[in-house]
Amino acid sequence: MVEYIERFIADLANRGAQIANLLDRLNVADAGRLLLAAARREAGDALPDDAPGADPDGQQAQQARAAATSAAPTAWENRWRGLTDWFLSDIASLLAIGW
Repeated sequence: MVEYIERFIADLANRGAQIANLLDRLNVADAGRLLLAAARREAGDALPDDAPGADPDGQQAQQARAAATSAAPTAWENRWRGLTDWFLSDIASLLAIGW
């Protein structure tokens, strides 16, 4: 297990610049559209299947859909921010000190 983790960390370090470049390109190409698509899909997947007769007027399902749809974009934006902060902040720091 330790060897696997060491290989993973080495591979991540070797590919960090490539990952940062791809993330930067996605930011330029409007990653917001991708995040919104992922959020909508996640919100749809999070909704429970309707049981027959459980929600006769559909109001509970509509409320659940609205809650899931409003929460999902923020969650995906936070995930994206964490990912980009991880890979892009190190590069920005190195450039700032003139490396």
